[in-house]
Amino acid sequence: MHRELTVREILKSYAVMRLPRTFSVVAIERVVQDVIEALQVNDPFVSICTFRRLQAHRGMKIISP
Repeated sequence: MHRELTVREILKSYAVMRLPRTFSVVAIERVVQDVIEALQVNDPFVSICTFRRLQAHRGMKIISP
């Protein structure tokens, strides 16, 4: 997990790697947004800190099939 990336960027890159290739860009964005809302991330565009890194890790678990 890169510390320079935002939560949204981390989850999006992970979703692209883990979700089936049949998912469209719009579908991937929707999954990422749903995960961000489920984790209650206030500002997914802020660089990642320890707490946000934990949230991103939880989000990656949600995205994994």
